[in-house]
Amino acid sequence: MTTSSVLPIPVTIAVDGTSARYRVTGPADAPVVLLLHGIGRSLDDWDEQHRLLGATHRVISVDLAGFGLSEPLPERHTLDALSRWVGRFCDALGLGSTGPFDVVGNSLGGAVAMRLSTLRPGLVRRLVLLDSAGFGATVTQALRLIALPVVGAVLLRPSEKTAAQTERALFRERRFVSRERIAASVARGSRPQAMRAFREVARDLGTFRGIRPEWRARLLADVARAGTPCSSCGATAT
Repeated sequence: MTTSSVLPIPVTIAVDGTSARYRVTGPADAPVVLLLHGIGRSLDDWDEQHRLLGATHRVISVDLAGFGLSEPLPERHTLDALSRWVGRFCDALGLGSTGPFDVVGNSLGGAVAMRLSTLRPGLVRRLVLLDSAGFGATVTQALRLIALPVVGAVLLRPSEKTAAQTERALFRERRFVSRERIAASVARGSRPQAMRAFREVARDLGTFRGIRPEWRARLLADVARAGTPCSSCGATAT
């Protein structure tokens, strides 16, 4: 564990002319771990991992394009578009210069990590997937409803109630469901770009009936062919 509970403030870097927000902890010469958050979330979900791993690893978390405080893509936010963007983010930081590294992904971030490993196999040494989208065939009811035009627009309206429900669903330990996290969740949801990215990704990956089987089958087949070592926990898009 790191010696201080105070994490460095996230900084930004230009990726194809747009701003990407990220945080780095740990020694510059330590093994790299890249952390990718879930849909509608941000790099702040990984605070504890920075504290736990930062003494022995170079830990990097990033707001995916269009989420958190990273600027949106000029194109539609899809799984492939986000994965290509993460590859370019890695290039901007020079992460591939010392060889492949571990990539950890939660929910949407898990699917992005898997696609990254097939698009840029030289970057990814090992995958660690937490409730990864695509690894299982199911998707939560909330994400299915977002695919409906009117209902989805209502569900995406930020509120303390929905934010608290989301935080409780994400964090097993209730000490992480704090007022600060709930307020941050409402603030994220209030940004127009977040609603656009959330809606576009949700509709790219699924419909009211659940995950679109075509992209899931293609992704899993590509990952199997690539042969990247992988460990997973859970199998539902959250």
